[in-house]
Amino acid sequence: MRSGCHGVVLGLPRGGVPVAAEISHRLGWPLDILVVRKIGFPGHEQLAMGAVASGGITIKNQSVIADGRVSEATFMDRAAAAAGEVVALENMLRDVASIPLSDESVILVDDGLATGSTMKAAIEAVQTKEPESVIVAIPVAPEDTLHEIAALADDVVCLLVPSPFVAVGIWYRRFPQVPTAEVRRILHESRQV
Repeated sequence: MRSGCHGVVLGLPRGGVPVAAEISHRLGWPLDILVVRKIGFPGHEQLAMGAVASGGITIKNQSVIADGRVSEATFMDRAAAAAGEVVALENMLRDVASIPLSDESVILVDDGLATGSTMKAAIEAVQTKEPESVIVAIPVAPEDTLHEIAALADDVVCLLVPSPFVAVGIWYRRFPQVPTAEVRRILHESRQV
């Protein structure tokens, strides 16, 4: 491990980055990003039938695919589009090389979980880098998704597990979209410390 550093905090852009920045600041750990994109269900884009992460990781939400009778061709077309979005967003946000994760404790942060598809892809992507541990930190998630994530990560920290869950955004006083410029500013400021 690097001297004086115990780990790395990775925010999932866009909404996870402001939350990750607070954790990074409190712990004194460096902040970086891991770009993940949901593969939206046709006609209901907020429902994830899978996700794609930096490094070419693709995961499927088999229950959503089966319940919606989504063909493999449709899934693959949408996965390819999401992979293109991952590359484009990473190019927009990243102006320095990513922080090495090997043998580090990694905290993955998002603004909340619904189906958990994006976080599952993020966990898989980070695990390919051989970290010491993978910890997931989220403000809000439904209980069933939390159990699925806990089975994949070394530890999970979640502040609120409401029932019924409904959606991430209803558990915030304000839940605006985080602009790309704001993510870039947060990342830039975190490197100045």
